[in-house]
Amino acid sequence: MSASDQDDGPPPDPPPDPPADAPADAPATPPPKGRVSHAQVLQALEVRYDHLSARNVLREALQRAQMKPAPDYSPEEASRLVWGLAEVGPKAQKAIMRLLEFTGAAATHDVVPDPEEEEERLFWN
Repeated sequence: MSASDQDDGPPPDPPPDPPADAPADAPATPPPKGRVSHAQVLQALEVRYDHLSARNVLREALQRAQMKPAPDYSPEEASRLVWGLAEVGPKAQKAIMRLLEFTGAAATHDVVPDPEEEEERLFWN
C-alpha cells in the first residue's frame, strides 16, 4: 500500500477563535474611532505587569467594574475599567496612567482644535 492509498482520517478541526484576552501583540484590526481596544488595555497593563499577570489583573478589574471582556471599549467603559484597576491596588498606578492616555485619545478623537486657542497655546509655550 502506498502513502497515497492511506486514509488520513477526517480533516483537522479549524483553529479556535483567539480568546478575548489575546496577547497585545496579536494582529488585530484597530478599534473603531473613539474606542479603546482590548489589546490596548492589555498593552497598558503590560507596562506594569508581566504577560500572564496583566491578564489576571484585567480579569479582576473587569469583575470589580462589573464588566465583561469585549473586543473594544467606549471611553466611558474604559473609565469604569480604570476605576476597577484602582480597586485592584496601588501597584496598578502606572498601568492606569497609560490606560487613561488611550481613553483620553479615544474620547477626543473627533475634537477639532480652535485655531485661536492653538495660536495662543503656541505663543505661551
